[in-house]
Amino acid sequence: MSLKRELIGQQAMFTKPIKDSETATEVSYEISRMIAKRSRPFNDGNFIKECIEIAAKKMCPKAAKKFEKIQLNRMTIQRRIMSLSGNIAEQLNEKTKIIEFFSLALDESTDISSTAQLLIFTQGVIQDFEVLEELLGMCSLKGQARGVDILNVLLDECSKTDLNLSKLSEVATDLLLR
Repeated sequence: MSLKRELIGQQAMFTKPIKDSETATEVSYEISRMIAKRSRPFNDGNFIKECIEIAAKKMCPKAAKKFEKIQLNRMTIQRRIMSLSGNIAEQLNEKTKIIEFFSLALDESTDISSTAQLLIFTQGVIQDFEVLEELLGMCSLKGQARGVDILNVLLDECSKTDLNLSKLSEVATDLLLR
Protein backbone atom coordinates (compact mmCIF):
# COMPACT_ATOMS: atom_id res chain seq x y z
CA MET A 1 0.00 0.00 0.00
CA SER A 2 2.82 2.42 0.83
CA LEU A 3 4.47 1.70 -2.53
CA LYS A 4 1.25 2.64 -4.29
CA ARG A 5 1.05 5.92 -2.34
CA GLU A 6 4.65 6.71 -3.21
CA LEU A 7 4.01 5.99 -6.89
CA ILE A 8 0.93 8.23 -6.90
CA GLY A 9 2.94 10.95 -5.14
CA GLN A 10 5.71 10.73 -7.72
CA GLN A 11 3.24 10.80 -10.62
CA ALA A 12 1.52 13.84 -9.13
CA MET A 13 4.88 15.58 -8.97
CA PHE A 14 5.08 15.36 -12.80
CA THR A 15 1.43 15.94 -13.71
CA LYS A 16 0.89 19.05 -11.55
CA PRO A 17 3.43 21.22 -13.44
CA ILE A 18 1.94 20.02 -16.74
CA LYS A 19 -1.57 20.93 -15.56
CA ASP A 20 -0.36 24.36 -14.39
CA SER A 21 1.33 24.93 -17.75
CA GLU A 22 -1.83 23.92 -19.65
CA THR A 23 -3.92 26.25 -17.51
CA ALA A 24 -1.47 29.11 -18.11
CA THR A 25 -1.75 28.50 -21.86
CA GLU A 26 -5.56 28.47 -21.67
CA VAL A 27 -5.50 31.78 -19.77
CA SER A 28 -3.12 33.23 -22.35
CA TYR A 29 -5.52 32.26 -25.16
CA GLU A 30 -8.52 33.73 -23.33
CA ILE A 31 -6.74 37.03 -22.69
CA SER A 32 -5.54 37.10 -26.32
CA ARG A 33 -9.14 36.56 -27.47
CA MET A 34 -10.28 39.47 -25.28
CA ILE A 35 -7.52 41.71 -26.66
CA ALA A 36 -8.57 40.87 -30.24
CA LYS A 37 -12.28 41.26 -29.49
CA ARG A 38 -11.70 44.77 -28.14
CA SER A 39 -9.22 45.68 -30.91
CA ARG A 40 -6.51 46.45 -28.38
CA PRO A 41 -2.80 46.54 -29.29
CA PHE A 42 -0.93 43.26 -28.84
CA ASN A 43 1.50 44.82 -26.35
CA ASP A 44 -1.41 45.37 -23.90
CA GLY A 45 -0.66 41.79 -22.83
CA ASN A 46 2.43 42.99 -20.97
CA PHE A 47 0.37 45.52 -19.02
CA ILE A 48 -2.30 42.92 -18.23
CA LYS A 49 0.35 40.49 -16.98
CA GLU A 50 1.82 43.14 -14.68
CA CYS A 51 -1.66 43.78 -13.25
CA ILE A 52 -2.30 40.06 -12.74
CA GLU A 53 1.05 39.58 -10.98
CA ILE A 54 0.42 42.52 -8.62
CA ALA A 55 -3.04 41.22 -7.74
CA ALA A 56 -1.72 37.67 -7.26
CA LYS A 57 1.09 38.81 -4.93
CA LYS A 58 -1.36 40.78 -2.79
CA MET A 59 -4.29 38.35 -2.79
CA CYS A 60 -2.75 34.87 -3.01
CA PRO A 61 1.02 35.10 -2.48
CA LYS A 62 1.44 31.30 -2.26
CA ALA A 63 0.08 30.89 -5.80
CA ALA A 64 1.72 33.98 -7.30
CA LYS A 65 4.40 31.91 -9.07
CA LYS A 66 1.69 30.22 -11.16
CA PHE A 67 0.66 33.56 -12.64
CA GLU A 68 4.20 34.24 -13.83
CA LYS A 69 3.84 31.30 -16.26
CA ILE A 70 1.15 33.08 -18.28
CA GLN A 71 2.71 34.16 -21.58
CA LEU A 72 1.36 37.56 -22.64
CA ASN A 73 4.17 39.22 -24.56
CA ARG A 74 3.39 40.92 -27.87
CA MET A 75 4.57 38.08 -30.11
CA THR A 76 2.71 35.43 -28.11
CA ILE A 77 -0.51 37.45 -28.26
CA GLN A 78 -0.06 37.81 -32.03
CA ARG A 79 0.48 34.04 -32.46
CA ARG A 80 -2.50 33.21 -30.26
CA ILE A 81 -4.79 35.56 -32.22
CA MET A 82 -3.57 34.11 -35.53
CA SER A 83 -4.21 30.62 -34.19
CA LEU A 84 -7.73 31.57 -33.07
CA SER A 85 -8.39 33.20 -36.43
CA GLY A 86 -7.23 30.12 -38.30
CA ASN A 87 -9.46 27.94 -36.13
CA ILE A 88 -12.49 30.12 -36.85
CA ALA A 89 -11.75 29.99 -40.59
CA GLU A 90 -11.51 26.18 -40.43
CA GLN A 91 -14.84 25.99 -38.62
CA LEU A 92 -16.45 28.24 -41.25
CA ASN A 93 -15.04 26.07 -44.06
CA GLU A 94 -16.45 22.96 -42.40
CA LYS A 95 -19.89 24.57 -42.03
CA THR A 96 -20.00 25.78 -45.63
CA LYS A 97 -19.54 22.19 -46.83
CA ILE A 98 -22.87 21.15 -45.33
CA ILE A 99 -24.94 24.19 -46.38
CA GLU A 100 -27.98 23.20 -48.41
CA PHE A 101 -28.85 26.75 -49.57
CA PHE A 102 -27.45 30.16 -48.72
CA SER A 103 -27.83 33.86 -49.36
CA LEU A 104 -25.28 36.64 -49.30
CA ALA A 105 -25.50 40.20 -48.04
CA LEU A 106 -22.94 42.74 -49.27
CA ASP A 107 -22.23 46.03 -47.54
CA GLU A 108 -19.68 48.44 -48.93
CA SER A 109 -18.41 51.44 -47.00
CA THR A 110 -15.35 53.65 -46.99
CA ASP A 111 -12.96 53.72 -44.05
CA ILE A 112 -11.13 56.79 -42.70
CA SER A 113 -8.32 56.36 -45.23
CA SER A 114 -10.85 56.56 -48.12
CA THR A 115 -10.45 52.86 -48.94
CA ALA A 116 -13.61 51.01 -49.91
CA GLN A 117 -14.28 48.02 -47.64
CA LEU A 118 -16.67 45.24 -48.63
CA LEU A 119 -18.29 43.15 -45.90
CA ILE A 120 -19.76 39.85 -47.04
CA PHE A 121 -22.24 38.07 -44.80
CA THR A 122 -23.77 34.67 -45.44
CA GLN A 123 -26.91 33.12 -44.12
CA GLY A 124 -27.46 29.48 -44.89
CA VAL A 125 -29.61 26.53 -44.05
CA ILE A 126 -27.82 23.37 -43.05
CA GLN A 127 -29.17 19.91 -42.32
CA ASP A 128 -32.20 19.74 -40.00
CA PHE A 129 -33.08 23.32 -41.04
CA GLU A 130 -30.53 24.87 -38.71
CA VAL A 131 -29.73 28.45 -39.76
CA LEU A 132 -26.11 29.53 -40.02
CA GLU A 133 -25.23 33.24 -40.05
CA GLU A 134 -21.59 34.23 -40.44
CA LEU A 135 -19.32 37.01 -41.62
CA LEU A 136 -17.78 35.45 -44.69
CA GLY A 137 -15.14 38.10 -45.14
CA MET A 138 -14.05 41.72 -45.22
CA CYS A 139 -12.11 42.87 -48.24
CA SER A 140 -10.49 46.10 -49.31
CA LEU A 141 -11.41 47.27 -52.80
CA LYS A 142 -8.44 48.82 -54.54
CA GLY A 143 -9.19 51.77 -56.79
CA GLN A 144 -12.78 52.02 -57.92
CA ALA A 145 -15.57 49.95 -56.45
CA ARG A 146 -17.13 48.95 -59.76
CA GLY A 147 -19.54 46.05 -60.10
CA VAL A 148 -16.91 43.86 -61.75
CA ASP A 149 -14.43 44.57 -58.92
CA ILE A 150 -17.01 43.65 -56.30
CA LEU A 151 -17.93 40.49 -58.19
CA ASN A 152 -14.27 39.40 -58.42
CA VAL A 153 -13.74 39.95 -54.68
CA LEU A 154 -16.98 38.10 -53.91
CA LEU A 155 -16.01 35.12 -56.08
CA ASP A 156 -12.58 35.03 -54.47
CA GLU A 157 -14.06 34.97 -50.94
CA CYS A 158 -16.56 32.26 -51.93
CA SER A 159 -13.75 30.10 -53.33
CA LYS A 160 -11.69 30.50 -50.13
CA THR A 161 -14.50 28.94 -48.11
CA ASP A 162 -15.52 26.41 -50.79
CA LEU A 163 -19.02 27.86 -51.05
CA ASN A 164 -20.86 26.11 -53.86
CA LEU A 165 -22.42 28.96 -55.85
CA SER A 166 -25.04 26.59 -57.30
CA LYS A 167 -26.61 26.66 -53.82
CA LEU A 168 -26.81 30.47 -53.79
CA SER A 169 -30.44 31.54 -53.54
CA GLU A 170 -30.25 35.32 -53.05
CA VAL A 171 -27.92 38.31 -52.93
CA ALA A 172 -28.84 41.45 -50.99
CA THR A 173 -26.83 44.64 -51.26
CA ASP A 174 -26.96 48.36 -50.66
CA LEU A 175 -24.48 48.99 -53.48
CA LEU A 176 -24.97 51.17 -56.50
CA LEU A 177 -23.22 49.06 -59.08
CA ARG A 178 -21.40 51.05 -61.74
